[in-house]
Amino acid sequence: MYSIRHFREYMARCACSIVQVDVARIGGITPWLKVAHAAEAFDMPVCPHFLMELHVSLACAVPNGKYVEYIPQLDELTTSRLLIENGMAVAPAAPGIRRRMEFRGFDGEEPRRIQPYGRRPAMKRMGMVIGIKPERIAEYKRTHAAVWPEVLAKISDCNIRNYTIFLREPENLLFGYFEYHGDDWASDAARMAADPRTQDWWAIHEPMQAPLDTRKEGEWWAFAEEVFHHD
Repeated sequence: MYSIRHFREYMARCACSIVQVDVARIGGITPWLKVAHAAEAFDMPVCPHFLMELHVSLACAVPNGKYVEYIPQLDELTTSRLLIENGMAVAPAAPGIRRRMEFRGFDGEEPRRIQPYGRRPAMKRMGMVIGIKPERIAEYKRTHAAVWPEVLAKISDCNIRNYTIFLREPENLLFGYFEYHGDDWASDAARMAADPRTQDWWAIHEPMQAPLDTRKEGEWWAFAEEVFHHD
């Protein structure tokens, strides 16, 4: 359906039990919210159709938002992915929908290969090691107990999930682990390095760290090889 009046008529006649309003078809966010609030008045849940990247935030904005339809059809046209944790869609913490379109192929560059429907890039587990100065450990723990929201948002925006840092004493080593869900690590790493707030965060913490002498050229944290995994 393409108008608020159509939805109102269906709800008034009890012709539906779930309202599956589509933000693209209804004409934008404002009319979508009007339909959702009308559904609330009729005690009906809203389960939006398609465009999960946008609908996850809208569903969180109304009390009767129940489910988000999972259709990853646009994954290969965006530079970030919808975060799913324990079967739940997670709305972005930063303002906006936090999805950027991939415009390569529209400006003369070689286009990306579009994956078949439903196929996502394979997740890659990544580990890295760095030393930490013993006199800075307490400070490092304190700052990482309250990481800046902008830094967390950029981590997610760069297709990184389940990012964890472990501390080993008395060797004073930090071990970082994360799961990469993108398909261009070099590009995502460069985007993170170019982010101003991430640069500010690194400027605070790099003086606390002691990079390994054996790290490869260009590395700060030394990346480690995965030799075993068992689910």
